[in-house]
Amino acid sequence: MVAGIPELLDYQSSIRGSFPFLTVDARTWTFDEVRDAVIAFANGCAQYGTAEGDIIACQLENRIEFIIAWFAAEYLGAVFLPIHPMLPKNVIRELLAPLPLRILVQEHAAVPHEMFPFSSSPPHVFERFDVLRIEGQGRTGSELHLQRPVDPSPDMPSKILFTSGTTGAPKAVVWSRRCEWTWVNAYGNELLPLSPGECVYTCLPLTHVTCQGTVGAALTRGAHAVIDRSFLPFQFWNRVQEVKARMCTCVGTILETLYRRPVLRGEGETPLERIVTAGTPASIWHDFEERFQCTIIETWGQTETASCWFMPRELPMQPGTIGEPVESRFAVRIVRDDGTEAAEGEAGELLLQPTEPQIMADRYIGDQETGQWNRGGWYSTGDLVKKDASGFHFITRTREAIRRHGEMIAPRIIEDAVLEHPNVAAAAAVGVPDHRFANDEAIKLCIIPKSQALWDDSAVTAFLRQRLDRRLLPTWISVYDTFPLTPSTRIRRVELAHDDQPRHTCRY
Repeated sequence: MVAGIPELLDYQSSIRGSFPFLTVDARTWTFDEVRDAVIAFANGCAQYGTAEGDIIACQLENRIEFIIAWFAAEYLGAVFLPIHPMLPKNVIRELLAPLPLRILVQEHAAVPHEMFPFSSSPPHVFERFDVLRIEGQGRTGSELHLQRPVDPSPDMPSKILFTSGTTGAPKAVVWSRRCEWTWVNAYGNELLPLSPGECVYTCLPLTHVTCQGTVGAALTRGAHAVIDRSFLPFQFWNRVQEVKARMCTCVGTILETLYRRPVLRGEGETPLERIVTAGTPASIWHDFEERFQCTIIETWGQTETASCWFMPRELPMQPGTIGEPVESRFAVRIVRDDGTEAAEGEAGELLLQPTEPQIMADRYIGDQETGQWNRGGWYSTGDLVKKDASGFHFITRTREAIRRHGEMIAPRIIEDAVLEHPNVAAAAAVGVPDHRFANDEAIKLCIIPKSQALWDDSAVTAFLRQRLDRRLLPTWISVYDTFPLTPSTRIRRVELAHDDQPRHTCRY
């Protein structure tokens, strides 16, 4: 009986060894080739003392080495920790401080000492290219069995995933082995039910669970996953046609961008049948399906909830709905602020309760209390939904993250960067409606200067350009004398997002 990713990869290699499994960076890897590279790298990590429970971290864009490192951690009984490449060094340092990091894979091997000032034995760093240069690469599975746990416990950690930081800084969510294994199977059996050899396409970041789930579904189904580095709107349909993708994973802003392009001859004549996504604007939903001759599968989920997502009970879906709870894995409630049940059609917070232990995350690293899991056994999602005759509808989130190009951005990352400027006394980054995309936000950076007389917008934008990834740069800056505060002195971000304060457009 298959018990995890290593056993599944071994199985698929044994029956579909020469079949395509992954296409990344314009190269296609068979199941055999991926397994060989994974085992070779796992052996290389073991030579540096990596054992069960140690952490293998990876900070890469969409590269085959990312997946090799992930699967190698599974073979060793280690814990895989993906790090988004756009996170600043100081944020990474804070997140990694409490963790037993053994291996770090990144684009370049040189790591500044200040990244690990807390450790007497910093991790061994593999440059990306070294992952595929490990001595002894080849079919060496017989050499690896002593390093693998004989019977890994299902409640042992398998993966640590950083949230977008909706309540401040990003948090480290712990998935158990059972959680990840349930998620991998559900991705293949529910969201992406491919037949062996069929292709699924994505251009989402591998650091996000959706792209990782796309890989997991291909592994589960014996299918072929094609992963591009990023979304290129003028090449998207050509890529779908070229790789003969039957299914695809993306986000709502991608669908909006594709929909707004001029109609092209033959654009609906691709093999694509299903798009799994979230955040599809209801206003374009049916037109998109008709124009591009495919079915939209709109769902809802969070990093914390793993496979506890919403699924359609029938197709086509009603525009604006997110499907129904998968009742075999979790129950839901919609509650008002006072904890009472919301009426039909009334917006309330979504609460989840898994039907079995360890099928969703159960804690954050470093938390001393149960926090969001302490609602009488229910998980508090922080998202507002409603249920009416047409189904469940996502309304908005109650937390503070900014939805930008399909990613959830922690305001603190931007705020910490600008607070290093000598003329900034206080800062708050908020999301404001982006007129280009119905479900996307632009970044408005609110500033209280130390000296209004010395304030210079262009100098601050130049300052930020040197410190932040371009995806984190604000669209506008607004200058304030004071911020509106709650009785507990927290910034009223909603007021900042909707006030009439003049906005100065940032020019980069």
